[in-house]
Amino acid sequence: MAWIDRHDKLCMYREAGPICESLQKVMRYARDAKMLIGHTRWATRGSPFNPMNAHPHASLGGYVVHNGTIPWFEQIVEEHEL
Repeated sequence: MAWIDRHDKLCMYREAGPICESLQKVMRYARDAKMLIGHTRWATRGSPFNPMNAHPHASLGGYVVHNGTIPWFEQIVEEHEL
């Protein structure tokens, strides 16, 4: 989940595992959200239990979500210094 809080700060929370296990935490952290966006998917690369594989991914002052795998992700990270 990513949201803009009442101070216009961009915030993020991510956790590996079923979304139903994270919703209570998100509701607590983002209760002052002016806008919230979420994304969930089944892991397609790496361990589904590793939070580093969970969305959203930080990128250039924002966050990115995607579906599926990005085979050339190392090149994208290198080119954009993510």
